[in-house]
Amino acid sequence: MASSKESNFWNARRFRTQVVSSFYHVPNGIDIVLCNTIGNNVDIYLPSSFSFFDAPELTIKKITDDVHRVRIYPSNGELIEGQSYLNLPNYNDSVVIKAQAGFWIIKADTIFKQSSSGINPETDSIMLTSTELSSKQVILSHLPNYDRLIKVFSGGLRHTVGIDYRMNGNILSWDGLGLETVLSEYDRLDIDYFY
Repeated sequence: MASSKESNFWNARRFRTQVVSSFYHVPNGIDIVLCNTIGNNVDIYLPSSFSFFDAPELTIKKITDDVHRVRIYPSNGELIEGQSYLNLPNYNDSVVIKAQAGFWIIKADTIFKQSSSGINPETDSIMLTSTELSSKQVILSHLPNYDRLIKVFSGGLRHTVGIDYRMNGNILSWDGLGLETVLSEYDRLDIDYFY
């Protein structure tokens, strides 16, 4: 007879997985979406973050090695890390996202980092001056757009759009947001741009 400790191990939560090969509206209760893009692009439509708010994280992965991409769209009016969609263009690209009230955050990803200049992402490394700190904003050298995802780091920590900073064109600002309480003069903001 199994002990209660062993029995709890075997009663572990099962992940609900769906394999898709065309457009797919993710219902509540799905944990993993595996995307077969042989023959066509796959579009994934997320439910409202409000309906997924207490749910575990959602993993989406491209499982085929071909020229087609996976594109993930949030519900109407919502964003994924400040973007209106997210692409998974390469074999084995994956993303783990978590719903917040009105938007989605990226918890982890293995998106192949490729830019027009090669394999590595384009980056900004900005040493903060007293002027930038008092204005609570910096101007980025690249204009983030719907085809480009940015990730912002300071002190090795990744920050979240809408919680720690906001974007308006190529201006990254933090007035009244999380970065306001942690940044000081000569701190460095590292920004990675992904296509």
